[in-house]
Amino acid sequence: MGVGMAVTAANSSSVVLQQASQLAACIRALDASCVIRLSDADAYRKVNAPDYDFEATQTRFFAGLKKQGAGYTRFDIGVPMASSTQGGIEYQIVPFTLGLRGLDVPRKVVRGYFVAISRDAGRTWRFVDATGLDLKQLRTVMPTYSSASLPLFGMPNAGT
Repeated sequence: MGVGMAVTAANSSSVVLQQASQLAACIRALDASCVIRLSDADAYRKVNAPDYDFEATQTRFFAGLKKQGAGYTRFDIGVPMASSTQGGIEYQIVPFTLGLRGLDVPRKVVRGYFVAISRDAGRTWRFVDATGLDLKQLRTVMPTYSSASLPLFGMPNAGT
């Protein structure tokens, strides 16, 4: 995208999809520093204990996976949905499907979703894995979320 180009809703979804795909590639590669760079650490801190250290937690998590020979067989990003804006901050829900191997469990497929957050009119996005959040925590991360229930994890066209 050129300098000075306005980001429209259509290309904002394209940008979030591209950046979520980049995050998925980082996760598949077990690249903690890349995951940290593309994540919204402040949002993670809002839904965890006051002494929560997102960066250290991610570093330990990915180092543990590597040490145990575990990893991801896939990490597919779905079509962003539930786009909203509040106070100049944009939010989108981005579904995903991942496949795990190792950790002494049979291959496992998990569906979940990120909350994508942009503070610069959709030019850049940072992500929070919201799969394990309850409704109150989800609304802390995404205050525009108005549904009475959590997002469904099903992903059309994801393939399993």
